[in-house]
Formats: sequence, structure tokens, C-alpha cells
Amino acid sequence: MASDGSSNFLDQFRNDHTIHAVDFMRCFLHYDKDRSGKLEKKELRAFLKDLLEAKGMDGDLTPDQYLDTLMSEADIDKDGKFELGELALVLPIERNFISKFPKTEKRTKAEIDEIFSHYDVDGNGMIGGNELLALLRDMFEREGQMVGADDLMEYADLVRELYDIKLDGQLHKDDIALLLRKY
Repeated sequence: MASDGSSNFLDQFRNDHTIHAVDFMRCFLHYDKDRSGKLEKKELRAFLKDLLEAKGMDGDLTPDQYLDTLMSEADIDKDGKFELGELALVLPIERNFISKFPKTEKRTKAEIDEIFSHYDVDGNGMIGGNELLALLRDMFEREGQMVGADDLMEYADLVRELYDIKLDGQLHKDDIALLLRKY
């Protein structure tokens, strides 16, 4: 919590627990105000301010004092911006859930149920928004590909176009089963 008693977006992550992939996507998109697919310095300052407050470290150093260290340690491509993979170096994200399943020609119903339940964090029986972005991010990561947020959003649109049987903008379990059938 911030020293003035108010809460901030990152308070939910303050216990150093592992962050669910969907929450990671929600966090990234929360700070990517301009929807560039990268966190620029202004957005990183806001992220650091909230992170330091959530960790109870808001009186130690200013976000700007941490920014240089953070950039030197986690800005892999040295472009002065954070992409998804670079932010993943800073936040304790859960192990890639998809990677626990072997690649196969056909997924079992139990596997599809387990994968679907993991990414359907709101329990509404559909995967959309940040849930779909997290699933796709994990699928790409499993293949050794680090995809930026803007590309993930384009892929999500394409996946909805190809697999959204009910044409409601959300992926239901049957849609996910088609997506994962040979993955």
C-alpha cells in the first residue's frame, strides 16, 4: 500500500507470489497506456512507482533511481522500452502452463478441460481478452518465440476469426479444443 493509505494496481502482487499468466497480461496492458505494445519510460515510471509502493519500498528511492538499474538489467534489446518478455524478467510469472502438456496429435478431453479452466480465470465459460492473450503468449513461448503485445493482439483477432464458432468474440471450450487439437 502507498504511504498515504491508498491502494495501487500492483498491491495484488505484493506477496511475491507467482503471477498467473492472465494477470501478467492485465498488468502489462494496464501500464501500456498508448497501446504501443511496449512500456516506455513514462509508463515504466508509473509501473515502478506502483511496484515500489506495493512492496512497501516507496520511501527508499524514487522510481527514477530504480529505472536506470532496471533498464540495464532487463532491457534486453537496449531500446529504452520494455516488451512483454522483458517485463517477465521483473515480475514473478507462473511457469508456462501449456508446457506441462506433451505435444500431441490429439488432446484428451481432460487436458482441454484443464487448460480451459486455467485460462478462464473469471469462470464465465469463455476465454477472451487478457485470458486469450495469456493463452497465446504461453503457446508462442512454448515454441521459443517471444511475441510482443501488439502482435499478440493481432494473433488474438485472427484466432477469434478462425475459431470463434458462435461469432460472439469469445472462445468457448469447443473453440479452444479446435485451437489445441494438434498443439
